[in-house]
Amino acid sequence: MAPKFSTDITPLIRAISNGDGVIYVGAGASMDAGLPNWKGFLDRCLKRAELNSLDNNGLTSVSNRINSGDFLVAAEILQNLLEADLPHLIRETFAHTALKPTEIHNVVASMPFPLALTTNYDRLLELAYPQTPPTLSWQRAEDILLFMREKRFAVVKIHGDVANQSSLVLTRTNYRKLIHLNEAFRTCFKTLLLTKTFLFVGCSLGDHDLLSLIDEARSEFDAGFGPHYAIMLKSEVDSHLSAALRDCYRINIIEVDATLDEYDKCRLSKRPVRHNSVSSKIAGYLTEIAGKVARERSARERVIPVFNSLFSLRTSLDTIARHLADLCGAQRVDIFLVDSEARERKAIFRVGTYSIHDRSTRFFDPPELYAPETIQGRLFLQRKVTDDYVYINDMSRQPEELENQGYGGLDARQSHNDSESLLACPIYSDGRRSGVVVLEAERKHAFTTDHLEVLKQISREIGWAQFEASQRQRASRPLSIYASDMIEFSALLNKSRLLSDLKLKYLLYVIDSFNGQLKGYYVDDEGKNCIKPFLFDFEDGSLAVKVLDSRRKLFYLDASDAAAQGFISEDGVKSFKIRGPIYGLPINGRGVTSGVLVCWSEHGCEVEMSQFRQSLERTRRMVHLVANDPARSFKYEWALESTKLSAGRFIQEVNDKLTDIDHNEKWTKKNYHDRRFRRSIINSMLECLLHESCGLRRVRLWVRDEITDSTSKFKCLRSITRSDSSRSGSLEIDQYVGKIVPDGDLYGEYICHRAKYDPYARELDELMLGGRKEKLREELDKAKDAPWIIAPITQEVGADHAGFVKVFGFIAADMHYWDNSSSGPTYERVSDDVATFHRYCIDIVTDIISIILREEIRPRRRQDPPSPTTSSGVTRKAKKEMK
Repeated sequence: MAPKFSTDITPLIRAISNGDGVIYVGAGASMDAGLPNWKGFLDRCLKRAELNSLDNNGLTSVSNRINSGDFLVAAEILQNLLEADLPHLIRETFAHTALKPTEIHNVVASMPFPLALTTNYDRLLELAYPQTPPTLSWQRAEDILLFMREKRFAVVKIHGDVANQSSLVLTRTNYRKLIHLNEAFRTCFKTLLLTKTFLFVGCSLGDHDLLSLIDEARSEFDAGFGPHYAIMLKSEVDSHLSAALRDCYRINIIEVDATLDEYDKCRLSKRPVRHNSVSSKIAGYLTEIAGKVARERSARERVIPVFNSLFSLRTSLDTIARHLADLCGAQRVDIFLVDSEARERKAIFRVGTYSIHDRSTRFFDPPELYAPETIQGRLFLQRKVTDDYVYINDMSRQPEELENQGYGGLDARQSHNDSESLLACPIYSDGRRSGVVVLEAERKHAFTTDHLEVLKQISREIGWAQFEASQRQRASRPLSIYASDMIEFSALLNKSRLLSDLKLKYLLYVIDSFNGQLKGYYVDDEGKNCIKPFLFDFEDGSLAVKVLDSRRKLFYLDASDAAAQGFISEDGVKSFKIRGPIYGLPINGRGVTSGVLVCWSEHGCEVEMSQFRQSLERTRRMVHLVANDPARSFKYEWALESTKLSAGRFIQEVNDKLTDIDHNEKWTKKNYHDRRFRRSIINSMLECLLHESCGLRRVRLWVRDEITDSTSKFKCLRSITRSDSSRSGSLEIDQYVGKIVPDGDLYGEYICHRAKYDPYARELDELMLGGRKEKLREELDKAKDAPWIIAPITQEVGADHAGFVKVFGFIAADMHYWDNSSSGPTYERVSDDVATFHRYCIDIVTDIISIILREEIRPRRRQDPPSPTTSSGVTRKAKKEMK
């Protein structure tokens, strides 16, 4: 069972958790290392003096004062008797190289104290820390204050350090200099007593000068003083002393029963633990306090990774492992995870290990497979309803402890041979067991039930990070597939006439969310796919990383400007022959940033800037469609034949439709002014949205009556409903033409305002309009509470209004259809991924239509010639195909 505390330690736990606790280590902490306490050391000095001195009266006086507890005066006399032999005796006793820290020192070193004070000359406390901390002497109190102010840890040697003879405090004269004459140290010590909570360990609290200083500090600030705490043996304190220390000095006593033949039952391993020394008993209490501190800190200091565009699993695991080791006082943390690409979770692999000794996380490439006969592998596969963890509190008794917990015959396969205890807990990701996290400590009985609760909480954070990384990897899958064949990728984007004319070059970076890297793919000078991609860590200063970090497009008039700022290397500019403007675009796939595309033109400085800026927008829309291609998505591999959705097929359909109209000729002003040409483009683009490669059921084009800012009135210019979605069961053309969204309508105003900042297709429903019913819902046969997609059609207009966005119209499209069985409209529910794909298809169409729509709604002075369409407004060929 866990130690029962004789006093309420909640304020102590809170203070240590907040960084306001100070440990005060006395001589009792070093006794298990073979060092004497103050009385024992003076007895040694007396024996040495008996060998050398003829002053029997002095020796008798020393013996009497030692026995009466007057240690300072006894030391004063011994100094006179031993003279130069005393420093040698101190070094011989306290500086022995074979000395090792005790369990008390090791537990103290695992706890988050901002400062440690000790009266001991030895350096055992310093040796207990993984990296030896700075040692400060009472002689320079200003250094102590400086470390406190800068929140840097140090060990303060109140009675001096064995390596610095001038700092040693042993006699009454030395002590007077420390306590009474050194005003700076006196003030510093009182400041600590007033602002921090002390925990005294290994101290008898019989030092009258120390108690006098504590009493003085309390007298000056009575109300706000303390409380402080001291761990003392039950045999050393009675109820009267405990009450006196509490009432006079605000020191609460934590009593320890040091009966060594008494067994404590460990709540984690369910096995009896026998402490072999008083130090081990006290260390048990300190460990329990450490566990409660870890739990308090864990509840307040959650290290949930920041899920931004620069997220990587390795960075998250590194951060979490460091925090976990710090919280639980573990020397090592091992993280085991399943293979994210495997369909069945049959095994785990050690992916990383953190060591507090070098403060670094080592990742394994490839990860190490852990077999089922190891405790880590079995814990992953064998779920227990209760006690779903493994705790070995003494590695030397590993077989017995594993047998007791139901894991007999297994190998703990500890990662580090000097570990003395181990605590392991499974990891869950999205409700499924996905790994194991293991703590190892270089001391026995290192963990408590509170540490287990902390470990469970942190394992959930690991599972969350793992799930996030898996989702991002899946999101980047379409880009990864396209990146493997950059020739095909480039050809697909160059289906756009604008991009093809510019002869754009593409450098596609796919995000590796596990390793925190960008992998760049391209077509080389010989027209072949690159053999080895570029690799950039998220910390590297490249254009792609800058785009990823800001999640914004970056445009440079000249590549040399980007090179001057360190975003492109001079070698990169030369090897890719980049001349003139260059831009980078973040790519979104399935709701997250999944890649970066860097583009420049082979024409270099000869490119017209307006044309190049226009290409940026076209590239953005096309590459986002490609990045969300259901045909290249892991999720839809099984449904490919039934869905028919495909970015490649959709782009090809758009290209074919345009070629049928313009025969690959550049559009001229004559084309723009030709109503038949404009209507043909509009009709064919709307038809593309109903093609099986996109899969929308209905589409409508709404336009403004005139180009002014004073109105948000829109009328329906074209509408098409698929035959399987119409009321009549046949293709319905221009069913909603002439319907009007009136001026000032909330629907129209929302579209106009939103389009100025976000001119892309977005899903819309009545809830987004404040829950108000859309006035035209019945007239447009919309299903109740069902979403539809709105895509503004905009242009930057006016030479004097650079960047001024004008809304000329919008496309409304949806999956609504007429249900004859209920004689009313309903809608086909699609996944978020399909809805996203639909939006990017519409974005392509609106970008093309925006080029001609301004002319379409401009008032004409003469009658335009009729368009080659049916009376319904759709080409005969299209109508035949759609039937």
